Amino acid sequence: MWRLREKHDCSLATGSISMLPKLHPNAPRYRKYLREMRKLTLVSPINPKTLYVFKSSASITKERRRHIKYYKHTIHPYSVISMVREIGMSIIWFIYFTVHAFQLAFYEKHMSSNLVQYAHLISSFFHSLHIVSIFFTGCHDKKERTIILGLKPIALIYMRTYFAFDLLLLIPTQEVFRNKYFNWLAYILHLAACPRIITMGEYFRHITLFLELGDMIHELLCLIIGGFILIHWWAVLLFGIPKFQQTSKTTEKISWTTEGNILNRTVASQYIQSFHKASALFFCTSTGMWNSDRPTEWLTCALIIVTGTLYLNYITAIILQLAMSYKISESMYDKLAYQLFQYTKAKKLPQRLIVRLELYYETRFREKFFRESRILATLSEHLRYEIIYYTCSQFIQSTWFFEDLPKGVVGHVIASLTTSILITNEVIHYEDDTETPKLYFIASGSVGLYSSSGVELTHIEDGDYFGEHSILCRISDFRVSETTRNTRVVAAEITELFVLDMKDFVKYIANFPLAMNRIMQVAESRDNFNVRELEKRNQDMGIDLMTALRPDEFLETGRLRLVSAQRRYGVHQIRNFCDSFTTG
Repeated sequence: MWRLREKHDCSLATGSISMLPKLHPNAPRYRKYLREMRKLTLVSPINPKTLYVFKSSASITKERRRHIKYYKHTIHPYSVISMVREIGMSIIWFIYFTVHAFQLAFYEKHMSSNLVQYAHLISSFFHSLHIVSIFFTGCHDKKERTIILGLKPIALIYMRTYFAFDLLLLIPTQEVFRNKYFNWLAYILHLAACPRIITMGEYFRHITLFLELGDMIHELLCLIIGGFILIHWWAVLLFGIPKFQQTSKTTEKISWTTEGNILNRTVASQYIQSFHKASALFFCTSTGMWNSDRPTEWLTCALIIVTGTLYLNYITAIILQLAMSYKISESMYDKLAYQLFQYTKAKKLPQRLIVRLELYYETRFREKFFRESRILATLSEHLRYEIIYYTCSQFIQSTWFFEDLPKGVVGHVIASLTTSILITNEVIHYEDDTETPKLYFIASGSVGLYSSSGVELTHIEDGDYFGEHSILCRISDFRVSETTRNTRVVAAEITELFVLDMKDFVKYIANFPLAMNRIMQVAESRDNFNVRELEKRNQDMGIDLMTALRPDEFLETGRLRLVSAQRRYGVHQIRNFCDSFTTG
């Protein structure tokens, strides 16, 4: 059924990789620059998150076509520009939340005000760009598993979520709140945008993906960064509250800053002492080197202890959960990988085949081992159908094959599907097989259709299917040409297939005339296309051969010495051409 091809050399004219219309060679330079900028707004595999959503180059190409055709003024959420913006904003937000909290208590007017103003100006500039770009950047609806690119839905989603918080970051504190008693209110309004910390963690995933860090390491880093920000904010409050009370002269009780003579130290020493005391309270190790008699500081210390206890319990639960799930799935996968290593070693397989086996298992299990059949076997029939239907829902929406079938029949068909993974350059013999024919649906990836003479006819991509000709010839009087009967399918990339046996096809689909008529019409049109395309390619091939030949390539017998041409077009086509040339 399956055979390995040395290499898939695509000979079809695919056009521009970016799917953008090509410019004239003499086009103005600014148009070339605009075209390059437009490429940066399209979905790109350079974005490390792209492969989590689009599993194949065919699905990326399809998404680019949809983007270019219907949403010309939108930036794709998985584009290069979106990636750069998210990485930059994750860094800016981290600096913003730490610096503004620091200014809340430790900034004095005699310090370099120009530096602070420049920092505010640069920060506000990037935040303004971020707000504007969000209105033109699509978003990923993970519940519906769709990419939203319409400008109106994007604006509505942004207005309902983070728009108000982002506006708080643009408040000019030095201009609006000049009174020192209201500076607290200004900075607190800035810190009210703390929900963006969650977004900062999501954007931070780009950096960890570039560093090739796993999900577990990313979660741990986010927890560490979140803990640092919490302790930093509590350190600011520990120092800022007594400083504010001393300025307003609301109490005469001794503060921890007075007992330790903290106010007369440098800003760096003040922050270090405050951070030390906040850390000791946060991790419940001590109350610090100096105590206080003020109720407001008691309350602050109590809140720090409660927050630290909740944080420690949360991070402990998360670490245990991650470690257990990671250890179980990873250890089972490692055992499987070790068995594969011993197997290849015992069989003395070549390195090329070992690499392909490892690639197959990585694609099949994604470094997480599980037995899907055992899991599904423990579920009820209804729940099993729901899981399978949800898993295949995106595939069902992308193909027209199930449009003429009732939902109940679609459920039975989906439940009858089996999965199969093709590594790049694997060949499927399906049309003239002596085995029971099968119908193959492409869940992700793409394949190339070849004639028996080695001519590539077309590509079949996500949401499409093949193998219907052999089934129709078995169950009806449908006839196909010799070209289609002898075709082969070669995996152009790692491809995931859903396979439907002929008996299930007959059981669930053959009894619906509307669906069968449409399948037969498509099969007939594909057959005609294959015949026309093969004739066209053979004609083009003959012209290319005659152009490439030189007078000294003719032998005395009238045969052609075409070693280089054989490598390009295949031995079979060259022999046919030579025979026709000598007989003519």
